[in-house]
Amino acid sequence: MLCSTCGVTPAASPDARCPACQGPGAAATTTAAAAAWAVRAPFSDVGGIGTVLVILFALCGVLDLLSVAADLNVRSVIQDLVANAPVSAAEIDDADGTQAAVGGLQTLMYLATGVTFLVWFRRARLNAGLLDPEEQRRGPGWAVGGWFVPVVHLWFPRQIAGDIWRASRPRTAAGWAEQVPLTVVNLWWGAWLVGTAGGQLAARLDLRAETPDELLDVAGYLAFADLAAAVSAVLAVLFVRRLTAMQTDRIRTLTAVPYPVGLPV
Repeated sequence: MLCSTCGVTPAASPDARCPACQGPGAAATTTAAAAAWAVRAPFSDVGGIGTVLVILFALCGVLDLLSVAADLNVRSVIQDLVANAPVSAAEIDDADGTQAAVGGLQTLMYLATGVTFLVWFRRARLNAGLLDPEEQRRGPGWAVGGWFVPVVHLWFPRQIAGDIWRASRPRTAAGWAEQVPLTVVNLWWGAWLVGTAGGQLAARLDLRAETPDELLDVAGYLAFADLAAAVSAVLAVLFVRRLTAMQTDRIRTLTAVPYPVGLPV
C-alpha cells in the first residue's frame, strides 16, 4: 500500500503513512521523498494511443468476421465439388479471390494493430513500474520482447498484463487497492491463444492438403481461427479501454496531489 499522504512511497505506519510523512519535521529531513514525488513527471500518456488502439482492434474484429464469411464460402464451394454439384470456374475464382483479398487486409491491419499495441503496452508497463513497482515481476523490456521469445510468449505477456492491471487499480481513501477482477484479461488472453493455435494449425494443414476432404478441413479450421480472433478483438477492446481508463485516472489522482509541505525543493 502507498502512503496516504504523498501517495508515492510505500506506507510503513499504522496510519498508512511512509517514513517521510510521519511526525512533525520528518518530511523536512527526507530528500528521498522529494525525489520520489518527482518521479511522477515521467508518466507516459496511454490515453491517446489507447483510443487509436481500440479503433484498430474494432477494425480487426470486423475483418475477422468478413474472413469467417469468406472461409465458409470457400468451404461451401469445396463441398459442392465433392458432391459433384455444378460449380463454375468463376465461382471458384471468386471464392479464392475474396478469401485472399480479405486475408491481405487482415495481415495489414494486424501489423498496424500489433505495432500500436506494443507501444501502448510498453507505456502502460512503464507507468505501472512507477505506480506500484512491487507488483511488477518482469522488466519493461519484456512488455515487447515477451511476445517474440518462443515458449515464454505463451504466458509472459499475460503475466505482465496482470501486473499492470493490479498496479493501475483505483485506491481507497486509505490507500488500499480496490478489487478489480482480471476476468477480461483472462478471457482476452484465452481467446488470443485459441485463435493463434487455430490459425497455425490451419496453416500447417494447408501446406500438405491435397484431397477435397483435407481442403474442407483447412477451410473449417480457418473459419474457427478467424472467429476466435474476432472474439479476441472484442475482448481486447474491453481490456484496453478498461486498463487505459484505470491507469489514466490513477495517474491523474497522483499528479493532483500537491507537493508535500516541508519537503525540500
